[in-house]
Amino acid sequence: MSEDVKRKIGSSVKGERNGNYGKRGPMSPNYTREMRYCSFCGKEIWVMQTKLRRSKHHYCSVECKKKDAGNIQEHTDSRIDVVCPCCGKVFRRFPSQTKGRKNVFCSNECKLKHFETYYKGENNPNYGNHKVAGDSNGRARKVMCIETGKVYGCARDADREFGFLIGSVGAVCRGEQKTTHGLHFQFCE
Repeated sequence: MSEDVKRKIGSSVKGERNGNYGKRGPMSPNYTREMRYCSFCGKEIWVMQTKLRRSKHHYCSVECKKKDAGNIQEHTDSRIDVVCPCCGKVFRRFPSQTKGRKNVFCSNECKLKHFETYYKGENNPNYGNHKVAGDSNGRARKVMCIETGKVYGCARDADREFGFLIGSVGAVCRGEQKTTHGLHFQFCE
């Protein structure tokens, strides 16, 4: 394309004839910048509204920001001192990391050491809550292997004896599978 053709095309879409005219920049109804002054040198700058909400200080350049470093407040540390219940070490955590927690530990080693001693025996919340499994479960149904004729106390006992994946014999008895490893099973009534 020659320079002359480029110039003609450029002049034909200048200003209001351009499809993007008024869609971007300060003339756009969606423009989200406001005029402010540089906090250090006072130069006029345009700042996005999202940045206006985030900061009190706005700068025209990185140099102005560096020069005005004394004007910016130091970041406040909102962390609090916490004592490790295992080793007694004092360390710092944010309040949100300690809220609603009985114990906050300085390391995973201290946490594991604490749980090993605190949750042994009767202190363990699951102490005495033995799950009833196998044929000692009141809801367990007896299962019979059709090929061998042997009756098992429950489907899980049959799974264990044959070395099947747990649930395989139960799936056959419920009709979800035809066989498991070539064997047929059914519930005994």
